[in-house]
Amino acid sequence: MNKKKITDERLFLLCILTALIAFFTQLSEIPQAGRIYPMVLLIASTVLCIYIIVFKAGKGSSEIFTKRQVLDCVILGVMVLIYILLQNAVGYIIASLLFLYAALFFLGLKNNKLLFFLYPICITLIIYFLFNKVLHVLLPEGFLISVAL
Repeated sequence: MNKKKITDERLFLLCILTALIAFFTQLSEIPQAGRIYPMVLLIASTVLCIYIIVFKAGKGSSEIFTKRQVLDCVILGVMVLIYILLQNAVGYIIASLLFLYAALFFLGLKNNKLLFFLYPICITLIIYFLFNKVLHVLLPEGFLISVAL
């Protein structure tokens, strides 16, 4: 019996497939006239990903992941999903800080205290100012707190 194993290629393709599914959910927001091209690309990409996962991925000398590594990827994926959902509730700044602190803690990068506390603040503020002030892209402010920086 040829048992399929989770290899690095398959895990990467599953992540791409997850992103494609997220893009599928946003198709309804595109006007009907402009929806055909993205839909064709999404369908073709999804079919190709599934084909590669089933028939091609893992045939070479790919590394096989342990159950712990797969669990860590799933946990980080859930953390990203919670982060996306939190942005509408509490806004970009608070959601980003919570996510970055949680991710650094989960990944075990809490030994360097200065880096652990400054990195999320610096990254969040740099991205906020870059998008909000330079590119004029509004980031979610949330309904709980409205920050006017």
